[in-house]
Amino acid sequence: MQSALDIAPLIILLPFLAFVALLTAGRWPKPWWHRSHWVAITAIVLALAGAVYVAVAVAGAAPGAAVAERSYPWAPLGGRMLTMGLRLDGLAAVMLLVVTIVATGVQIYSVGYMHGDPRYSRFFAYLSLFSSAMLGLVLANNLLQLYIFWELVGLSSYLLIGFWFEKPEAMRAAKKAFVVTRLGDLGFFLGLLLLYRLAHSLEFEAIFIHLRAIEHAAPAALTAVALLLFCGAIGKSAQFPLHVWLPDAMEGPTPVSALIHAATMVAAGVYLVGRMYPLFAAATEPWAPALFGVTLFRATPLQFVAAIGAITALLGATIGVLQNDIKRVLAYSTISQLGYMMIGLGVGGVFVGLFHLVTHAFFKALLFLGSGSVIHGTGTQDMMQMGGLRKKMPLTFWTFLIGTAALAGVPWLFSGFWSKEEILLGAYHASSWVFAAGVAGAFLTAFYMTRLVGLTFYGEPRDPHIHAHESPLNMTAPLMVLALLSLGWWKWAMPWLHHFIDPAGHELHPVPWVGFLGIGVALAGIVVGALVYIRPVWDPRRALIAAPVLGERLVPGTGGRLGQVPGLYTLVKNKYYFDELYWATIVKALFALSRRAFVFDQKVVDAVVNGAAWATVRLAEVQKLVDIHVVDGAVNGVGELTRQVGGGFRRLQTGLVQNYALFAFVGLAVVAGLYLYLGF
Repeated sequence: MQSALDIAPLIILLPFLAFVALLTAGRWPKPWWHRSHWVAITAIVLALAGAVYVAVAVAGAAPGAAVAERSYPWAPLGGRMLTMGLRLDGLAAVMLLVVTIVATGVQIYSVGYMHGDPRYSRFFAYLSLFSSAMLGLVLANNLLQLYIFWELVGLSSYLLIGFWFEKPEAMRAAKKAFVVTRLGDLGFFLGLLLLYRLAHSLEFEAIFIHLRAIEHAAPAALTAVALLLFCGAIGKSAQFPLHVWLPDAMEGPTPVSALIHAATMVAAGVYLVGRMYPLFAAATEPWAPALFGVTLFRATPLQFVAAIGAITALLGATIGVLQNDIKRVLAYSTISQLGYMMIGLGVGGVFVGLFHLVTHAFFKALLFLGSGSVIHGTGTQDMMQMGGLRKKMPLTFWTFLIGTAALAGVPWLFSGFWSKEEILLGAYHASSWVFAAGVAGAFLTAFYMTRLVGLTFYGEPRDPHIHAHESPLNMTAPLMVLALLSLGWWKWAMPWLHHFIDPAGHELHPVPWVGFLGIGVALAGIVVGALVYIRPVWDPRRALIAAPVLGERLVPGTGGRLGQVPGLYTLVKNKYYFDELYWATIVKALFALSRRAFVFDQKVVDAVVNGAAWATVRLAEVQKLVDIHVVDGAVNGVGELTRQVGGGFRRLQTGLVQNYALFAFVGLAVVAGLYLYLGF
């Protein structure tokens, strides 16, 4: 393990050095500039090799020695020394592999996708910074260091989402992502401060050692810490109600979307909860918020995590059903799947949530890169302009189909089935409504992904001007590798992975009918989606039109209420009006506040500053006059007097003996007169 600790800093450092080197690529000779991607790819491949070495070392460590740390003193604070360091364990090793594998595939893919972009080398520089920040976050051995890399991840996402800043939409999306995630980060930072006050340390091992004492002495404070830390995860992992930034992040280049959604930005929040899971588990004091004296709910932090995950999973799935932009469908599927990960963490433990993170990373990267291949081949993101692409882009189609099957939870043959089954099993044991939300989300996921495949790859081309073509090898090769990683062989890796990620955790008691229910809803979603969008035999819009009539015939007097279903369609189509709500309540209020602050700055602050400046200028002018006429006058007057006196004495020096004799006689007479007058 010591040799792995020696290697670990290089895993972070290599992509960062690539970032620094590529920032200067604009000054390289032109032939080298076009090959600047090799710097980034070489760095991330070497980081991947280091991650493999670390994983092998951790897996081969003796029982009880699979956790290794190394700390370095950094800065004193309140009589204590803050440290920076590295922590290697099974969770870190798995995350290192996930991040480096996905980042390697994304960077190779980007060579073809970003070819010809005027800021080609800068794009790879930002990708390298993004990867380095996430790797640093994974390897941190304390919360402060994790928070520093956490913010670097946010900065990197801002740079990449707004990479095409000439587009107003990209610029706005980058700012939106940055601001919304900062709201969650504020909670994270407050939780970090409160935890330091309770534990007197931010190192993971020291915190975990003191958890029992903290829980006994200040249970409410420990619950507050867990909830505040979860605020950071809500922002970074796009959980309700801070999920609104993620769909707009699709304005960035598609490889960025793949990296954000699969292995970096959104995975950071899930990783934070997984890393701090002992703290969440120890915080058993329920949180019971009240409004006007009425308790809204009572939940421990883990129950709250599961509840937010369930709401997010259902929210993302319902919105994804009605999206027509291929990347936005995948964006809302990411929101939904992140909700599943939070459900897993809340009801089943570290392994359940993190296992879905691992499988999701590969098939979601596959789907985003596949969508990028479609966009590259057709020139559009609108699925309504696509159709019939499976014959024109066969490799993209088959790999995309594998990713779709994994996300939909097609049984046994694909990875998503195994991880989603564990989540549903944990939800069944923990909460009936969370379980119901998970089942409904599974059906909707299978439906909207089948819809996506049907609209994109089946039927006839709906726009005759689109001449689709298969993408080059440097774009399709990563698709094939990720497709292999999305297959169902994870079933045989589950026991080993469970021991690797959560050696102290317990396995969930199997309930056969829960597994069959998961299979049933997934297959039902696929069948319904196929009947509507692949082999159309039913138009769902007819149901919306016929609902009032049918309802009135079945139950007289209900037609009006059933007729409100189109209103539900409008509600979901407009993403439940979250953006409009935030604009009306928060953004407009902040704009009004900023305008008033601007007026105050102009009328008051500037007036005070300008008034002080005017008074200073006037005082300086008075000082100038005093200096010229008084100080300089006195100095010059003394000099002039001395000159005049000296001139007078100079006239006495005539050089004539008789004049000197006269002066001597007069002087003698004066002395004699004084002598006689004074009576000496």
